[in-house]
Amino acid sequence: MKRFFLKFSAYLLALCLPCAAYFFYQQQYPAVYNNSLMGTVPAKLRLLQQIPSPKVVILSGSSGPYAIEAETMERALGMPCFVDGSIAAIGMEFCLSLAEDEIGAGDIVIVEPEFLMWSGERSNQVDWCCLQNHYEVYPYVPLSYWPDLICYYYDYVQQRNLAFGRDTPEQDLMESYYDMDFGPRGDLLVERHTVLEQGYLTSALVDVTPELLDMDCMRALNRFVRKMQRKGAEVYVHFAPFARAAVSSTPEETAGFEQKVLDTCAAPVISRLEDCLVDSRYLHGTNNHLNSEGAHMFTRMLLQDLAGAGVSVDWAALDAE
Repeated sequence: MKRFFLKFSAYLLALCLPCAAYFFYQQQYPAVYNNSLMGTVPAKLRLLQQIPSPKVVILSGSSGPYAIEAETMERALGMPCFVDGSIAAIGMEFCLSLAEDEIGAGDIVIVEPEFLMWSGERSNQVDWCCLQNHYEVYPYVPLSYWPDLICYYYDYVQQRNLAFGRDTPEQDLMESYYDMDFGPRGDLLVERHTVLEQGYLTSALVDVTPELLDMDCMRALNRFVRKMQRKGAEVYVHFAPFARAAVSSTPEETAGFEQKVLDTCAAPVISRLEDCLVDSRYLHGTNNHLNSEGAHMFTRMLLQDLAGAGVSVDWAALDAE
């Protein structure tokens, strides 16, 4: 038995060493995705770690920075606000994990998942593009992700190497972040207008039915909610903005999805889905990215929903704009 164990261990070691060598060789590649939405994941982690409690943290996909005016939220709520949203394709659980350690007593956490996040879909390619050689982010990756990520690593490397040469200069992470017009509060600071010729992306319709909601994602959200509540934070769920014209389901099916969220979520759901389905004039370049007018509208809506949930909102501070 002992001889078998030694042989088996030697076999595993012989198998793992080439894989480890390949990984460490490829990780010497420059971080070529720093100037993309994927690069905002490690950049926003650094920024969030610098903000003490109490604070407001908004967790979302890429819709969050386009939909929330963080400075307006700060004035209305009287505490720092950070929009910790990068890209929905990292998945619900990874999004929550990135903020989990930085939430403290007195914080207000608003979880605003996009439909892709509710569905449980995620992209291994996107996850690796976020991670690159930013090893400080690796501990935040959920354990359940790693088997798929390890198996996918070769494909990620091939796609990366095809798009970028090894001599591609590595962009400074934070410099790239600010060059994309993101601000220190995590939101977008550049003026945005509607650029969609047909008003919305006709190729990106979503069928919003009860079956869209993945219960593993809901369980991950509920675990996060209970953990944050034990830390003394308030947690609310708010629907993310989305183009009304891009919802392909019937009103009854959409209402069924909303009711399923209400029935299974451990946190108060403070918005109506109908209110978060926006008209085309508020969109910027995708079905869930708002222009500046849309962000102003949606931020006011979020504050009204928070006030309806009992959160103190200083409307006079906003009237003084």
